[in-house]
Amino acid sequence: SDYNSEGTIIQFNHSYSNGGGLVNLCNNPSSRPPRGFNDGTIVRNNVSRDEIDRVIGFDGTVTNTLIENNSIYVSPNRSPQIIVFDIFGKAPGFASGVVFRGNTVINEGKGTYDWGGASDVVFENNSFLGRQPANAPPSGDFEYRPAVPFAQRDGIHLRADLYLPKGSGPFPAVVYIHGGGWSGGVRTQLRNPAAFLAARGIAGIAIEYRLSNQAKYPAALEDCLEALRWVRSNAGRYRLDSARIAAAGSSAGGHLAALLGLTATGADKIRAVVALNPVLDLTAMDPGSVAVKAFLGAPCAEVKDLCQEASPQFRAAPQSPPFLIAHGTADKTVPYSQAEAMAAKLRSLRVPVSLFTAEDAPHTFWANPRWLPTIQEVMESFLKLHFR
Repeated sequence: SDYNSEGTIIQFNHSYSNGGGLVNLCNNPSSRPPRGFNDGTIVRNNVSRDEIDRVIGFDGTVTNTLIENNSIYVSPNRSPQIIVFDIFGKAPGFASGVVFRGNTVINEGKGTYDWGGASDVVFENNSFLGRQPANAPPSGDFEYRPAVPFAQRDGIHLRADLYLPKGSGPFPAVVYIHGGGWSGGVRTQLRNPAAFLAARGIAGIAIEYRLSNQAKYPAALEDCLEALRWVRSNAGRYRLDSARIAAAGSSAGGHLAALLGLTATGADKIRAVVALNPVLDLTAMDPGSVAVKAFLGAPCAEVKDLCQEASPQFRAAPQSPPFLIAHGTADKTVPYSQAEAMAAKLRSLRVPVSLFTAEDAPHTFWANPRWLPTIQEVMESFLKLHFR
């Protein structure tokens, strides 16, 4: 767009399969005037999907441009290598004062994609969902420290990935607990919400724990409690607020996050729990569940008291922390009825609870690009409310 007009705002557009992408900001690439003739352009609140070449292109001198709050979908119909942005044109120094902020890039495909030139551009508070770009630009939004050891149990070294906001802090923190039927999964499972919230001032500590083939209940819960205590004891080192800590998890991780919130008392007490499609009542699971048997060491029918002890549904109390429960109505792994029953139990105890219902959504629906942006925003609002 050689529109030769300063301060132009390009907003509320839906660009689909466009040969020129969402927008191409042009100038004479052979000249370098003090200020580009498209100075002060704002590209915001647009949706871009399945573009032919690039999504946002800069040619020539581009100055004082804000690219903000756009949603960019990388379609599964595209080839694995896609130039998503060609930021600075054909030569270094042609872009000045360009800020790419608060955008969400959602990869719906199985392949990766390329990020174009990214010189002289400031990146702030952006989210990259789905499979990550092959050459992601430096976010500058938070500090990432992977594989930090926090405990050793039975010869097993337990580690955590840290997502630390930039700034002096102290920042509230969330302990993220992965799912995987208590027998698998990796600590990077909740990377997207952890990164999203870290860029917004909420630190993340994504932990691992002993799996059911390594130790039986309550080993996994004990490891989560150890991680919580490690976070508190190292709060000063990582600019964290030891008084504002929550737990979050998905599926089996949601079960452990809920159990941690319900059983951590006194100095260990946490401020809130976020449980995504969580197991909340082991007694209501399939009696033949291999995962439950491996977790407890026996079927629920043979260890009824232990089964109830390990079920958040039976551990809720008036002093329990606030809960956010998010569950899909089409979940065939953990029935949606468990979320309804837990929410009703908490309400009866006058414990604050928010139930996010995803209609016709399956297990781990939250990781789907269709749902992830919404879930992340819901988590942010809930946590900031209870971190006050």
